[in-house]
Amino acid sequence: MDIEFLFKNITQINSTNLSKLDISKELDSFKQDALQNTSKLKLIFKIEILTKIIKKPADYRILIDISISILDRHNTPSSIIFRLRIIKNIINGKYFVPVQYYLLELIKQTVSTGESDETQTYDSLNITTVDAVFVLGEIKSFLLEISNKYSDMYGFVEISNILINELKKISKGIYKEYCDSIINVLSTHSDYVRKCRTENKPCEKMIVK
Repeated sequence: MDIEFLFKNITQINSTNLSKLDISKELDSFKQDALQNTSKLKLIFKIEILTKIIKKPADYRILIDISISILDRHNTPSSIIFRLRIIKNIINGKYFVPVQYYLLELIKQTVSTGESDETQTYDSLNITTVDAVFVLGEIKSFLLEISNKYSDMYGFVEISNILINELKKISKGIYKEYCDSIINVLSTHSDYVRKCRTENKPCEKMIVK
């Protein structure tokens, strides 16, 4: 029993069979897949299965390292949604992983790529044009979700400043309103955190709508 078998026989996915998987061997196999011309669907499948079954922090760190290597390798506009789906798995994982750089990179790619007339979803793993409404909506949600995880820390101000400065570089034309909407949320909470620091008070988490 291995993930390759489950990929070909998805009806066999259940808690019993998942418990039989050898995580060490599966991570080794996944690492090899990441270096080869493996289908995007299979890579996503393996990430999602491994995310479910991994319990040890050390194993999860290996999974994240491999996932990041895939993000770095598949960095063309045609892989925007594929990369977004990997990032979604990372964000929804057991531990905090800072992937803001990749989200900012995806915004830049989306802005510079031809827009699609067709609605796209997370199943659209190979694209030539982008459903900007879907992609940018997900990216905004992820950026704010990640930021919220450390929004009750004094260091929020410095981290947010980096994001804000990068967003200002993109904030132009038809995407100005989009970028400014993220900047405003981060700036408002940064002002609040600064006040908390000055008064030496604990911070509440950011309100994300």
